[in-house]
Amino acid sequence: MENPEIYQQISLDIGLKDNSSFASFYKKGNEQLIADIEGFIADEQLKILYVWGGAGSGKTHLLHAIQNQESEKGSVVYYLPLSNVKNYPVAALDGLESAKLICLDELEYVAGVSQWEEAIFHLLNRTWANGNRIVIAANGNVHDIGIKLPDLQSRLQWGLNCKVNSLDDNGKQGCLKYRAMLRGFDLSDEVCSFLIKRLPRDMGKMFQFLELIDKQSLVEKRKVTIPFVKTLFEKKMDRTES
Repeated sequence: MENPEIYQQISLDIGLKDNSSFASFYKKGNEQLIADIEGFIADEQLKILYVWGGAGSGKTHLLHAIQNQESEKGSVVYYLPLSNVKNYPVAALDGLESAKLICLDELEYVAGVSQWEEAIFHLLNRTWANGNRIVIAANGNVHDIGIKLPDLQSRLQWGLNCKVNSLDDNGKQGCLKYRAMLRGFDLSDEVCSFLIKRLPRDMGKMFQFLELIDKQSLVEKRKVTIPFVKTLFEKKMDRTES
């Protein structure tokens, strides 16, 4: 790494998320997406994967799933969320091309910032030259996130482009029930409907509340019912407002 001090500063941002895997990703409506990503992983001739979709659609989960899977093979993999890394000098990207795989998340946070666009463009070139690969995620397609550097736009289109389809309310209900099952408890349709109507539409926020339900139900040894969930929700709202 050419900038060890900067690397040490951002080290917390490149860590693994152990609970993110393809098995824990709710695939309904995104079956083709998962097949395409698995195809990318299997075909080392493909060097760039661009994943895009709305907030809370699961892009970060997928990047961590890719990261975990490749790390299990013994590959060096870096994950950087650009919403955080943008606050560091662009030199933070120097030397990353030595990794077998780089995952850059939230590209939209640096779109339109000339020094970051140029740095990412050069990182893509160095990664390609080293025979390594890069996965990039953003909240919109390449042409829709405000990238101004034509060379970067062009380079991002060299690879595989995959959209994460957002879930409708039925899909969100299925996703919540699936994640609850993985945690070892059941969610009734009534509880799912309650959560979907009252929580932010972002699936990430819903998963955070699901984790709270799981932990608190074990502590209190209570079934996951609407009265129980309503009590948790009211406590959470009180803490937020205080």
